Amino acid sequence: MNEGEYIMTYTFDIAYDCPLSDFLELLDKYELKLESYIAIGPGGGNPEITVSSTPSQIQKLKEFWNS
Repeated sequence: MNEGEYIMTYTFDIAYDCPLSDFLELLDKYELKLESYIAIGPGGGNPEITVSSTPSQIQKLKEFWNS
């Protein structure tokens, strides 16, 4: 963690066709901690995964995920 960074949470809405095991492997790669998992989330029924880490680590995964 960089000096001055804090821990935050972020929730990802996982597409129905994305293998959850692939996404969970990314948590290790980007140093994120799994906080909660909802199998059928409110956003159209897709799974939701909430993670925690520093804002910079979450941003790195968001950039990868949205590319």
